[in-house]
Amino acid sequence: MVKLLRKSVPYRDESLLSYIYRLAKDNNCPVGWIVKECKLDKVYKDNYFTFDYNDREMELLASAVEMDKSTIMDMTMSKYYLHFDKNYPSGYFFIQNNFKNGIKYCPLCLKEQNYHRLFWQFNQIKICLNHKVVLIENCPECGRWITIDTIINDKCECGFKISQTKPIICIDPLIIKNQQRMYSIYKICDENFEQDDTIFNGFSKWLFYEFSILINDIIYDNIENLYCLN
Repeated sequence: MVKLLRKSVPYRDESLLSYIYRLAKDNNCPVGWIVKECKLDKVYKDNYFTFDYNDREMELLASAVEMDKSTIMDMTMSKYYLHFDKNYPSGYFFIQNNFKNGIKYCPLCLKEQNYHRLFWQFNQIKICLNHKVVLIENCPECGRWITIDTIINDKCECGFKISQTKPIICIDPLIIKNQQRMYSIYKICDENFEQDDTIFNGFSKWLFYEFSILINDIIYDNIENLYCLN
């Protein structure tokens, strides 16, 4: 069983793939080697993991870095869809269908610390609420799609330092308010889920989620037009 010499500590809200890329960089080894040794090669894609990993694969990675399996699982979408499955029969598909394979980033977050945040992986998360900045999917210099490697190394293939991307500040209060609602929907899957029902205002939770996503998609059309993102 593989044991990595340098056992990087996960950052707040870090995605699993971001963590593995940092592990590879800190241990001076290929990402593919860690993926293969931890039996994750069947679920690994260029920029994301599929939803088909199992407990054994998570245990191998946890063992390699000497951490609890729960710490590893907290870097995956499972912490969301497992909760939804507990409450709704289609929770797995709800999360899977709202999961984005492409990579987005907030340049101001990367200036603070260059790693990929798990929340950025949701289709409906379009704004970094910490900085009120529109999340970016392409290198502003060459137009290439952003990858995890680009984020970890803070460098596009063209050589552009993506943390130097000029931030697009969102000043539309309607967009900000709606994004706050979307953040609440996903964050509420954690420990505050059962306690905070005020945002539902009499709706069934499931209908509220679907309705909010519909409104969010309509509003995002305005974001694309307003900030020329399409």
